[in-house]
Amino acid sequence: MRLWGYLIPRRITSLSRNVPTGFFALNQAATSAKTAGTASADNIAKRAVCCYDTAPMSKTDLHKQVSLSFDQGTLLLTDQTRNQLPETSGSCIWRWDTRVGTWRCDAIYYSVVFKTLSERFGENFSDEVMKPQTISFPKVNLPKLRSEQTEALTAWRQAGCRGQIIMPTGTGKTEVALAAMVQTKTATLVVAPVRDLMYQWHRRILRAFDVDAGIVGDGLSNIKPVTVTTYDSAYIHMAKMGAGFGLLIFDEEHHLPGKCRREAAILRAYPNNPEQRNVIIAQTK
Repeated sequence: MRLWGYLIPRRITSLSRNVPTGFFALNQAATSAKTAGTASADNIAKRAVCCYDTAPMSKTDLHKQVSLSFDQGTLLLTDQTRNQLPETSGSCIWRWDTRVGTWRCDAIYYSVVFKTLSERFGENFSDEVMKPQTISFPKVNLPKLRSEQTEALTAWRQAGCRGQIIMPTGTGKTEVALAAMVQTKTATLVVAPVRDLMYQWHRRILRAFDVDAGIVGDGLSNIKPVTVTTYDSAYIHMAKMGAGFGLLIFDEEHHLPGKCRREAAILRAYPNNPEQRNVIIAQTK
């Protein structure tokens, strides 16, 4: 599969194998949210750690400076030789890129990679991935959430600020997503299926927060701390904006598992700050 010009051999059988802690279905009862997200989180953590030599490293290795950076939808691990991050059996997130002489993996694994490297190298680890900007809205003009909306938002927060909001059409998924933006106060990217819905989100954000959101799509490329885009534009441009957002909202997320559109999630660096490792997914059911 082509990955922003970098040919990285990997198999993707379903998007759920590649999300940072797993997407969980959240109905109006908002039950089982935490349980559904935990198992996938453990699986991804194991996939990330499996690529590291689990044997004790020498003092030389431990005191060697290593750095992690974002590059076109992937992470680069520099100052490590090919032998210092050996391939192991099973699925491995890392691939050795002979063109630049360093290790590379999809940006979606940023959170677990950050944790592993921080614990392994301590002060000798340098994190150069851009951090999402904290935002403050000029105003907040949102209706009071109904009980089922509040319950859904609470379950999403309790599940680590990640998951699916599955509600029937016209029952207020957009209001739940906007309320999540208010609570997280972090740079937000909203991904909609088509241009009409992208502009609808733009108008809704302007009315709710008095914020003129950036637009990426329909011939426009104006990236701001709050930006709206389409699925097609998201995976095309995620190489340059994949490390700048702490909250990612997918509207009508049943479009996401497509062969190309899933790259919009895979190529985004999910922040390591627990308060900013946020994915909210709105889906009609």
